[in-house]
Parts: sequence; C-alpha cells; structure tokens
Amino acid sequence: MATRITKRDYEHLAKLKVQEKEIKEQISELQSKIFSSGKYAEEYPTSHGTLKVQKRANISVPDNNKLIQKSDITQAIFINSATISASNVKKIVGENKFNDLLKKGVLKDKGDTYFYKLNGTKKGETA
Repeated sequence: MATRITKRDYEHLAKLKVQEKEIKEQISELQSKIFSSGKYAEEYPTSHGTLKVQKRANISVPDNNKLIQKSDITQAIFINSATISASNVKKIVGENKFNDLLKKGVLKDKGDTYFYKLNGTKKGETA
C-alpha cells in the first residue's frame, strides 16, 4: 500500500530545508565567534551533552602539475587516482561529445538520483 503524500508534507519539507540552512549559518557564526576570541574551552559540558573541540587540517592542494613535478606522485599515479565529476566533463567537452562518451560506454549512466532543493528563499524569509 502506497503512502499518501500531501501538500502538507511538501510544505513541511520546505520549512525544514529553510531551518536547516539557517541553523548551519548560526552554527558557523557562533563557532567563528567562539574560536576567534582566543579563549575557548577545549570541553564544555551542556544540558545537551559535552561540546569538545575537534581539529581538522585545512590543507589546499597545489596546482596538479606542481604536485606531479614536486612530489613522488607520478602522472600515471595521479591519473589512476584522480576522478572528475560528470558535470565537469560536460563543461569541458560540451553536450554533444558528452553524449558520445555516454554512448561509447566511457561514461556510465547510473540512473537519476532524486532529492529536493529548496529554491526561492531569501535570508530572513520563512517558509
């Protein structure tokens, strides 16, 4: 038996998407405020659990050619390890050549993925 989807379900999903975006922005702003103070707690117990500082390296990858020239990564290793998104391939080769690559089996169509993206909201606007 199929589940009945109503207008209310779509409205609720849109509202959650707006809230998700707002919450992520608030988290980012608050964390920036706390860490930029220079006086932040490594651990802080709250009524919701303990906040613990996590550290992740933020390292940029240099130009691919420089990486190949100045490291033990050879061009062959790089080519075997590198992946390029289908959208970038399409931008580079164009629509017609992209479709040819699909027909030749160089690119594989794995079927469409479905999700909702909420469009048309502006900061401060509620759904």
